[in-house]
Amino acid sequence: MAHTVIDSHFELDSSWVTVMCRATRFHITVSYKDIQRSRFATEYSEMVAKIMEDDYEEDHDELCEWIVDQCLTYFQESTVNVPKEITFEEFYHPPTHHLKLLVSGSSLYPKATRDRGTMDAFHLMIPSGDLPPFSEVPRSKASDLRIISDTKWDDYMSEIPQKAIISDGTSKFFKPADDKKQLLREVDMHLRIRDAGLQDKIRVAHLHSIVVSNDAKMTIGLLFDLIPSTGDSLYSHKESASALEYHARWKQQITAIVEQLHSHNLVWGDVHPGNIVIDTSFDAWVVDFGGGSIVEFVPRKVAGTKDGDWQGVRKIFNEWILGKEKSRINGIAVFGEIPIKDKNMELLAAYLQSHPRFGSFLVDAMGLGKTFILSIHASTSWPGMWTIEEGTNRMVDTGGFVGTWQYHRWETGV
Repeated sequence: MAHTVIDSHFELDSSWVTVMCRATRFHITVSYKDIQRSRFATEYSEMVAKIMEDDYEEDHDELCEWIVDQCLTYFQESTVNVPKEITFEEFYHPPTHHLKLLVSGSSLYPKATRDRGTMDAFHLMIPSGDLPPFSEVPRSKASDLRIISDTKWDDYMSEIPQKAIISDGTSKFFKPADDKKQLLREVDMHLRIRDAGLQDKIRVAHLHSIVVSNDAKMTIGLLFDLIPSTGDSLYSHKESASALEYHARWKQQITAIVEQLHSHNLVWGDVHPGNIVIDTSFDAWVVDFGGGSIVEFVPRKVAGTKDGDWQGVRKIFNEWILGKEKSRINGIAVFGEIPIKDKNMELLAAYLQSHPRFGSFLVDAMGLGKTFILSIHASTSWPGMWTIEEGTNRMVDTGGFVGTWQYHRWETGV
């Protein structure tokens, strides 16, 4: 049954896991003294020891799963009558079941314990007193924001929702306050974007409000205007036909946004494909100004700098999105990931130079081979089109239809 681990703590004497499942919270405790006379004591102690020794995420996940798996039937039986619609206030202060794992014969089972008092709300909140006033940003009360989901799905309200419905019936994107430093940077950046007059000039979602608890003592998250999209980031488009068709356009759009930001001394920061959203018109938007970085795209030493932004953009559009692109015409690999003889490169270069309207041809020496990048700007019927016959590396005149391609990369043999 779908669920989300929202917090955990592990020690040999006693460990606990807090889980959200269908808008209901379960706090599960396992004590060594309750299982010490069973075979589970060895399993449990070995898993805790691995966490204490190495602190690997995989070890945490393994022990969480070991604890939670014993409770899945209890979850299902306890969440039969979950309401279809609740508020964010209710989601963040959910009904809570306190369970402990006990041994029965050859198995573990969860036993409900007497609630020793209401648990604190999710740790994914920040005391409002710890934040600047941000008086320029409106507040939205969590009790005024509705969550509507489909109860027939197994993962119904098991994760923090990404959308909120405000009082006028419109939907907004919700970003939880799970990190104080990131929330501060996110709000500050959006205020600076607004003050620089860029809010309506670049494709960046507008900050709508800060979400607070009913008494305003806790900050729960941020609301943003929705980007008109299906929620797909560049990750979703990488190996699709649209990636081939719109790659150059997206690169130009993201480059223009970053240039505008940098011209006002603003740094995007967390540059990676997941923070580029493609809308329904196939235009690229920049999201997430909370900082941080993924080292695959932005090295740590330049994270949070203009140079880091540009390294990330180049990595995405000059390398990452190209790495697995393949095009085929009638079973023939067109400039795919196969070695190409230098002589064939010369033929292709000569052909493109004599037909400039079809595209451009760039050569860049790299190591023992060469990387060649072809950019064809539009769909066209291309008589005399030279392609590479799969498996032979021979140039072939297909005389066929050429789709819209952008930036295909291949390397020559040594």
